[in-house]
Amino acid sequence: MNPSRLALIGTALLATVVLAACGESTVSSDELSTQVKSSLEQSVGAPLESVDCPEVKAETGETFSCEATEPNGNTVNIEGEITETDSDSGSVNFNVQVVP
Repeated sequence: MNPSRLALIGTALLATVVLAACGESTVSSDELSTQVKSSLEQSVGAPLESVDCPEVKAETGETFSCEATEPNGNTVNIEGEITETDSDSGSVNFNVQVVP
């Protein structure tokens, strides 16, 4: 059995999400899923079928879990944390890491 390409990633990835509206205190499930998917695809150099993340509070230290599905059907768990929020620009930085 071949290991998942994502399962071979050991480093955390940093990404940024821009909040949709001023004063918004959460990152939507759709936006977070899109940004995590894009970051992982760029890091691995291979497409993903989907990434499913929850809505998360836009607060430093907030953690979240996502699930990625590869084209072959393998699923991979991803853990993330909000590392910085900037109310002036409306952006949120986060780290994600594939977990075994």
